[in-house]
Amino acid sequence: MIDESPIVRPFWIGNERKAYNVIANKKIIHLIKGEKKGEEKEKPENVIINIQFITNQRALLLVATVVSILAVDFPLIFPRRLCKTEEFGISLMDVGVGSVMFSSGLTQRKIRDLVLSKEVQSTIMKDLLALFKGSFFIFLLAFGRFILHREIDYHSHVTEWGVHWNFYATIYVVNLALVLLQNYLKWSLPIALALMVAYEFAIVRFGLREYVFYGPRTDWVSANREGIVSSVGYLAVCLVGIEFGRSIYRYIYEESPNQSEEEREMTQRDREVRLFNKMIGLCMMFWGAFFLSEDVFDKSSRRLCNMAYVIWMVCLNLTDLLLFYFTDRIMPRYETNLVIEAINYNQLFYFFFSSLMTGLVNLLVWTLYEDAIPSYGYMFIYLYGVAMIVVVLKALRLRIKI
Repeated sequence: MIDESPIVRPFWIGNERKAYNVIANKKIIHLIKGEKKGEEKEKPENVIINIQFITNQRALLLVATVVSILAVDFPLIFPRRLCKTEEFGISLMDVGVGSVMFSSGLTQRKIRDLVLSKEVQSTIMKDLLALFKGSFFIFLLAFGRFILHREIDYHSHVTEWGVHWNFYATIYVVNLALVLLQNYLKWSLPIALALMVAYEFAIVRFGLREYVFYGPRTDWVSANREGIVSSVGYLAVCLVGIEFGRSIYRYIYEESPNQSEEEREMTQRDREVRLFNKMIGLCMMFWGAFFLSEDVFDKSSRRLCNMAYVIWMVCLNLTDLLLFYFTDRIMPRYETNLVIEAINYNQLFYFFFSSLMTGLVNLLVWTLYEDAIPSYGYMFIYLYGVAMIVVVLKALRLRIKI
């Protein structure tokens, strides 16, 4: 089996460490009595599958985002060419939101249900209630961020999201759409494709591009048209992430109760190699589709979140995952990183607290006029401070749910 892939075979041979961990969360794992007295076993539907290379990729993506949101305010250490584009084009700061959406889809809780072929017991109304309850704080963040920016006259680009809209509002809208589509997530890739074809047609044929770029802001919808319109593209990015997440989970985690330990190990290695080969093929296919899409459709636009931008986000994140996967598999041992584990323990709080500290630094310091050395100093204090907060929370086993 593995001998059929001579290029990657040396990296997998002798690596007995699995690519995933099965975590028993005390809050959701229920142990049931087996046939024999004292024997216990876990319900498979309550198993949390933690794939290490996905966990690392998500954490380092957050670190890169946290670095960028403050560094962009110091022009002497952050080149202007890396800032967000106004209409068309690609840059470093255009990557963040799309990558977060892809990563969110990659680890959606519904993926485990799809992989284990478990029937979804919850109803849409029940999940909507859970969404409104669980995302209430996100709504407060979105509203509070707008009020704070207006009161302190914090510099912000209206063309990024709109007058009242922001990143948290987009998260809320995408999560709401996923709840409504929960019974159709097994067709997430065809839905994303149909969504983007219709959306791109509206951009090109019905003047949506001109409306977003040059239209007047006369009411609430037109004032926030960038955030409202781009939510369609970000939903498509998330749906594609769900499809890839389901595929990865199926290759990595598969129960084989009728096989011996040695057979299971060989089957597991074979699936890992096949996943690696598949990811290489998909990377090549999507990069080709990206260059083709920029010729057939418009150039990539973060502001529109159009077809080229969605494919670009898939290309970047899939390539990123491939590199993390390859690195994870060639390491015979895995040494845990304290900061990475702490960030994963409180991901949304880490980003939220970093946003607060970014605003605080901008209130206390004239960032646009700082020299390079003080700028690096502020960055060091900022990054060290937000990392220490989540490390302390992890040490105290405090998970702040936002």
